[in-house]
Amino acid sequence: MGEERDQSFFSRLPGAFVYPFKGQGWAIIVAGAVFFALLGLVRFIVTALTSWMHPYYGILIRLSIWAVTCVIGCILPAYLLEILARSASGEDEPPDWPSVTTWWEDLLMPVFLILGAAAVSFLPAWACRFALYYGLMDNAAPMWVFIAVGVLYFPMALIGVVIFDGLAGLNPIKVFPAITKIAPAYLVACVMLAIVMGAWVVLGTFLWRRIPVIGSILSGVAMLYFLMVEMRILGLLYRVHEKRLGWFA
Repeated sequence: MGEERDQSFFSRLPGAFVYPFKGQGWAIIVAGAVFFALLGLVRFIVTALTSWMHPYYGILIRLSIWAVTCVIGCILPAYLLEILARSASGEDEPPDWPSVTTWWEDLLMPVFLILGAAAVSFLPAWACRFALYYGLMDNAAPMWVFIAVGVLYFPMALIGVVIFDGLAGLNPIKVFPAITKIAPAYLVACVMLAIVMGAWVVLGTFLWRRIPVIGSILSGVAMLYFLMVEMRILGLLYRVHEKRLGWFA
């Protein structure tokens, strides 16, 4: 039975790369392209205006743009976690943009959940880096070990905070056994996520540097696409192995 589930996950993996274009997904990507285009245009205009206007007004305009960017930056994590949650529950099409009823639950909480998962995953590595910097230890090997552990821990921690709808999903007592229970599929998922992330960084950097203006738009669209793929992979991982993980048994 376990082998069948692993094969089911592997067979669904290629579909994750088509997932962003299903249902309303294409509209989300188009909206992302429009947003990044407008953001680039606004930045160009602001740069031109602030070069001759009073510095006080230039600061106000830049702060306003920064505030709008922060709001959008909170909506994106909420949307990505929604993709993970719905993929884990069995839905096969991207959701619409999340509705915002309260700032804390709909915008800020997803950001804190992602940051919490990252903090718990990589805090030991950062502690080693701190100790190395201040001469409290002279061997960097433990830091690299903790980085490797953090890389393996983070995807399952992210699944955990979504499934448990809170920081309870970061508990190592839940995360480490879950990783060992589905180790083959989980390792493949981690490798796929690394490939997706690498493709995003390489493609985004190339587009940003080589193609003026349009490159920044395409880079933003590529970022949105690859992040949607990543969340889909994690959602499928839980969906296929839910019973084996037994978090709610």
